Amino acid sequence: MMTTSEELLATLNEEQRQAVEDLTHDSLVIAGAGSGKTRVLTTKIAYILAEGKAGPSEVLALTFTNKAAREMRSRIATIVGEDLSRMIPMGTFHSIFARWLRGYGKYLGYDSDYTIYDSGDSRTLVKVIIRDMKLDEKDYPPKKVYGLISACKNDGLTPGSLSDSDPRLRRMPRFEDVYKGYLSRCFRANAMDFDDLLINMLRLLRQHPEVRDELHRRFRYILVDEYQDTNWVQNEIVKQLKGSDTTLTVVGDDAQSIYSFRGAVIENILSFSNTFPGAVVYKLRKNYRSTSNIVDIANSLIEKNHFRIPKTVEAIAGQGEKLTLFDAFSGKTEAERVAEMISSSLRRRRAPEEVAILYRTNAQSRLFEEQLRNYSIPYRIYGGLSFYDRAEIKDALAYLRLVINASDDEAFRRVYNTPKRGIGDVTFSTLSDLANSQRKPLMEVAADPDLMAETLKAGPVKRISDFVELINQLREAANTGMTLAEYMSHLILATRLPDMYSDDSVESLSKLDNLNELVSAVQEYEDAHYELSDDPVTIEDFVRDMSLYTDADQKEDGTPRVTLMTMHASKGLEYEEVYCVGLEDQLIPSDRYSEEKDIEEERRLLYVAITRAKERCILSYAQSRMTHGQLDYQRPSRFLLDLDPRYLEDHTGLTDYLPRSSARVESPREVRPSVMPSSPEKSSPHIDPRPRRVRRVIRTKEEDNEPLTDRVSEADLCKGDRVEHPTFGVGQVEGFSQSVSGTKVLVTFDDGSRKQMILKFAKLRKI
Repeated sequence: MMTTSEELLATLNEEQRQAVEDLTHDSLVIAGAGSGKTRVLTTKIAYILAEGKAGPSEVLALTFTNKAAREMRSRIATIVGEDLSRMIPMGTFHSIFARWLRGYGKYLGYDSDYTIYDSGDSRTLVKVIIRDMKLDEKDYPPKKVYGLISACKNDGLTPGSLSDSDPRLRRMPRFEDVYKGYLSRCFRANAMDFDDLLINMLRLLRQHPEVRDELHRRFRYILVDEYQDTNWVQNEIVKQLKGSDTTLTVVGDDAQSIYSFRGAVIENILSFSNTFPGAVVYKLRKNYRSTSNIVDIANSLIEKNHFRIPKTVEAIAGQGEKLTLFDAFSGKTEAERVAEMISSSLRRRRAPEEVAILYRTNAQSRLFEEQLRNYSIPYRIYGGLSFYDRAEIKDALAYLRLVINASDDEAFRRVYNTPKRGIGDVTFSTLSDLANSQRKPLMEVAADPDLMAETLKAGPVKRISDFVELINQLREAANTGMTLAEYMSHLILATRLPDMYSDDSVESLSKLDNLNELVSAVQEYEDAHYELSDDPVTIEDFVRDMSLYTDADQKEDGTPRVTLMTMHASKGLEYEEVYCVGLEDQLIPSDRYSEEKDIEEERRLLYVAITRAKERCILSYAQSRMTHGQLDYQRPSRFLLDLDPRYLEDHTGLTDYLPRSSARVESPREVRPSVMPSSPEKSSPHIDPRPRRVRRVIRTKEEDNEPLTDRVSEADLCKGDRVEHPTFGVGQVEGFSQSVSGTKVLVTFDDGSRKQMILKFAKLRKI
């Protein structure tokens, strides 16, 4: 028996009830974090059916993920029953439109059995077009070209609508022709890519009023989830789908709009009331997830954004403990402190699966993975791979393995054509067969051109020989006196691994960050070694120890684990205890952003991260961080000065001078804005976002205050001497100190940087 309307409404608070009961107006439901958004959506659908306002097939529900659609359908089934819930057209934009285009595609010239190209198919087609047009892939990287085509479609731009001043045309003069060729070949193949499912749906609705009118008659109610994540095309489709007798309800939170890099347009939700005149705005302000300290500090952060729909979220749970803010001298010590705090929490019976570490970029996971391992804390990388299991890291380490051990066939297999150097599968198969028949390692056969010439043509032999020469050059470079970090950086550049990620996509930038982080990992490994031993550290040592950092013991086996993830990936999730780490300018906000709209999105990202916490939230930043093997002094994120210190246990002193006003920012009147500028209660003190960069400096905070002597017996050097270093250039000796690693020399170089180095390894020449 279906639940009655009264029973449905009895499960809601007053704000939720108002949003559900309104079945006559278009409405925007602004759902604050943890305010019961899904409950409102599912209950409203059930309420429509219970009131007899529409049949299940007359209600359309659009979501962004299959997971959300399954959850909504499951909840509705518990209310109205399985049979009715299955009759409701509910799913992602792409899945619903793909189904409709099977029937309506004929209006656009497609057969009903059209193929859907995934991203791999699309990139392959772009590559073929670039080749057929005799364009250079260096100037027209297929992955980048496909990304630009996708971006154009998401913005509703066809080849003919690109302006002459479009930067895409300046960088790639024939991009428009490639775009035209791509569209033509997809159509000729009776195929659509994921973006076409949206753009063709919009074309269908605009160009064929008979189809649009049929859909208007079919659906009396349309509900859209996560409206802040819609792109331009999706917003236009919703406008076309809504008929004069259709009631539209969209649910979302402008404060959680964090996906502009995927094409999301925050103006869609900010301008909803202008787009749909007469629409009513409902605000869900009661948070059922977090304590009031967490909710209030999140409010104080997001109110600093100017372009938003004002609301003040209120916690239903108790006050809870204040948030904790701490700093650490380095990224490594920050990770150590976090691991120590989690270990302590677990000893107090906190379940590992109730704890999450959130960071801005994937590359930041490495330090936390290493420290969690040191503390024997099981963990998982949500939606991704452990640092040393990422493809770009495995590629770089495979090169290292091959330099050390020429007989490592698995390393050879991984990198012989990475990046692409024209050694195809057939060539490698022939080489492999030859090695097997000779019972020799692949590298030994590859190093013998005469032997290869027995089964391979001159071209493949030349390309394989060039690869062997590269490995030989890397092997020689390992003995030129470079530090491990310098050598790792040299290897990455010499192998052209970064060239694989030159398309400026978010994914590629993340992979470049990971390669830079690998150099930092090598530097930290070297530093740690010399703190414990005077023996020279070798490449072999690093490769051996890194082999222990496998993910074999991290396989999903039912063991409860701490979760590590990016802030972006955390949206929609919740944990009892959350660590928001690396809160530094250049990381959050990212150094890739400078415009106000981008900075505001970065602030929303931190808001999302903080509001994942239910009971406990810890914020942290590092005073210095290893970047590409160099130590950078960091500045705390400017967003930390947006936080109301009343809700914060600040162990850094950063917020001590901030006013502790209890005034709220939200306007007392109900507002249904287009782009609603708020008036922040107080502006943030300015923090210079530029880091102070040095190549490599003193290893620990305490070393700054170590007493220096003017001379030492083991070297013909004294304070004031001019010296030259093979990497850092010319500088002046400032003095000497002692450590367990031996005598250290402090040098101020002419570029302004100060280096403290183990004297016996410093390679200084007196001038």
